Formats: sequence, structure tokens, C-alpha cells
Amino acid sequence: MTERDKLITQNLGYVITLARQYKSDILSTDDLVSEGTIGMMKAAEKYDASRGKPFVTFAAPYIRKAIETAISRVSTDTDLRSTDESLPVGSHNNYTLLNVLEDKDAPRADLEAEESTLTADMLRRVHLLDERQQRVINLYYGNGYERQTMAEIAEVMSLKRERVRQIRDQALRKLRRLCRTALTLLLLLLTAATAEAKLIKVLAIGNSFSQDAVEQYLYELAHAQGDSLVIGNAYIPACSINMHLDNLKTSAPKYAYRKVVGGVRTEEKGVSLQRIILDEPWDVITLQQASLLSGLSESYKNLPALHRAVKLLATNHQVELWWHMTWTYAKSFRNANFEIYDSSQDKMFHGIINCVRNEVPKANISRIIPSGTAIRLIRRHKGDTLNRDGQHLSYTLGRYTAACTWCEALTGRNIDGNRYHPDTITAEDAKLAQIEAHEACFMQQLRQYDVLF
Repeated sequence: MTERDKLITQNLGYVITLARQYKSDILSTDDLVSEGTIGMMKAAEKYDASRGKPFVTFAAPYIRKAIETAISRVSTDTDLRSTDESLPVGSHNNYTLLNVLEDKDAPRADLEAEESTLTADMLRRVHLLDERQQRVINLYYGNGYERQTMAEIAEVMSLKRERVRQIRDQALRKLRRLCRTALTLLLLLLTAATAEAKLIKVLAIGNSFSQDAVEQYLYELAHAQGDSLVIGNAYIPACSINMHLDNLKTSAPKYAYRKVVGGVRTEEKGVSLQRIILDEPWDVITLQQASLLSGLSESYKNLPALHRAVKLLATNHQVELWWHMTWTYAKSFRNANFEIYDSSQDKMFHGIINCVRNEVPKANISRIIPSGTAIRLIRRHKGDTLNRDGQHLSYTLGRYTAACTWCEALTGRNIDGNRYHPDTITAEDAKLAQIEAHEACFMQQLRQYDVLF
């Protein structure tokens, strides 16, 4: 697979995300995805990675333009059909040559060659057109008939020549969309066929917020898409960056070591952080701040030191250290701790974002698991119901949303469409959680945090 093909297949999920932002009464989401994929293919041909711009940022304008052009064209078709389709031949009406010459909705000159071409791939799909479109295409291109001019077709079908041209162009555009949809499906199948199952060993050095995120649902979500995780959680309630660093320096046996292997959860108490780090050749180790401190810049001072200490202990020299972005408290939460943020969910969120942007990179950490963004996004739909006690996530949808975010971040696979959800969550809510987790991951890729708030 070429680098261009990899760019396309790895970012199809982003096309889907953008396509969902558009609505058309005629084009389905699949049609919009197909058009957007064509735009992404054009972007892939022009992309130069050496310039340092992320591909999704470079490709977004191409994808949007392709989708918007498709919507514009199909709207033009509908307008023409609604005004011209019922006009009888030879009737005394206002549809004159002047109308044709002044028609601003007519195809642009630079599209003429494209619009008048019938490819072999399109020819195989002619049977999917309506009866009149099939007849025009077959007569005009001589598909099973003697080839005829537009004037001859107009006479045979008792239509005006201009109307025949419109029907031909509508049919060609429909065939082109069908071909592009088939191409999109082929690319999706290619991605699924070539993607190898992953075994990822991940350790969360955290607290009760990592417990909410990784100990339930995460293994099952990965398993449902063909991947396997070994999940570790070095757990102390409300443990901060400074506390983890101190515990490493003193080898304090203060942790509950929770582990999920093969879907089975075990726990060992009174374990040092050193032993937990040395227990497996972890592929990913995540760090996080205690929720109360997560939006306070000064509390991140010792993050670089913690990062160095953890990496020195890791037995896998290719280990990556990531940051787990935590979520805000519920608006209704009433506690002296929350007063640090003036009891404002928005102020706490923007404090967390500020630290992710400005403090976390100082520790040479660039990969973020945006659980906080995913929870913020889903609150738009479900309200302030994602917390069970004002701080921690609800046992059902809250924890499931965080797990979806972790799963996509770790495996790189689009979580939207994952088959797994527990019986305690409806299929509709599970779908919503997957969509918002996916959106959060893409926002993180683009380093966009505030666009929806």
C-alpha cells in the first residue's frame, strides 16, 4: 500500500465526521461520504508531509468543497426538474432560448468534458437509473441501440433538446455518485482487510478517574473490533502528579494494582509503583493529574520529572507516555474543592484545556486521550447526567463514553460502529457515546478544543 493509499484509508473516519455536519434532502450520508472521499483523494495527491502540516488539516478544505459542490449540483438538478419536467412539447410557455442562455444553474464550462463522459464502470450501473434516464443514456451512447443525437432523442421521446441534455447530465452525475460510493466501500473493506489485530499493553498511572475510564468496557470494546488489550491501573484515590513522584522516590507500597487480562479483572493491594511499571513491557503508559488540580497550571511543575522517572523504569524502550485528559465536575456539584473554579464547569474545563495545551508539552508528552472533551460533547445531548456523584462518571453511559475514547485513541480505529455495548446502555445511547468519542479524538488530532463551546 502506497503512502497516498495509507493517508486515504487511515482518515476515512474524518470524512465521515465532516459529512455528518451537512444535510441534504436528496443525498444520503453515504453519498456525502463518497463525495468527501473524492475530495480527500485529491488532497492526498497534493499533500507534502515535509511542510509539517497534519494531513487532516490540509485535506479538510478539499473534503468540504467536494461535499458542498455535490449538494449544490444536486440542488440544481432538483430545481431544473421542478420547473421544466412537466413542460409539454410545443406548448406556449415562457421557457425560451433566452432562459437557457441565462440559466445560472447550468453546468460550468470547465465541467463539460467530465459531465459528458460515460466510463465503463458507470456503464455497469446504468440499470440503477430510472426508466427515462436509462433510455436517454442508452440512446445517446449507443448502449444496445444505434447511437442518436440529442435532437433525435428529443423527437423520439417527445421532449425538448435542452431537457434531454438535462436528463443526460442528471443521469451521469447519479452514476458518478454510485461509482464513488462503491469506491468508498472498497476502501473501507480494504482498510478492514489489511488492518492487523493489535495487542496493546497499557498502564494507567492514575486514580479513581483512570478507574472510571479503563477498568470497565475498554477491554470489551477492543475485543469487539478484533484487538486485545492488557490493561493495568496503578490506583490510589485522588493521587496527584506530586504524590506519584514521591511514591516512586520512596518505593512506597501504596497502590492497588488493578489488571485486566483476557477480560478478567484482578487486584493486588499494597504494591509499589516500581513493581507495577516493571510487571509488563508496557506499550503505552498514561499519566494524569488529580481532578481537583487538573485545571491549575502550577500543579504540573513536577510532570517532567515524573515522566523521566517512569520512562527510565520501563522495560520496553519503545514505550510511549501519553496524557489522560480528565473531565469536569457536574454543574450541580457543591463542594469546597469546586470553589477553586468558582463552582463553574466552564472555568474548570478551560483550565484543563489550558494545561493540556501549555503544561503537558513541557514534559515531552504529545499524545492525549481526550476523555474530558468526549464527556463535554455528550453533555450537549444528555445534560449534566454523566456523573454519579458530581465528580466520578456514571457507571453506565459515563464510563462507556470514556472507554470508547480510550479505545479509539489506543487502537487508532474509528470507534463509531463498534458492536459492543453492555445491556445497561441502550443501542441509541451507545451510538451517541461512540460518535462523541470519535469526534473528541479528531478534535484532539487537530488540536481544536473550543470550536463547539
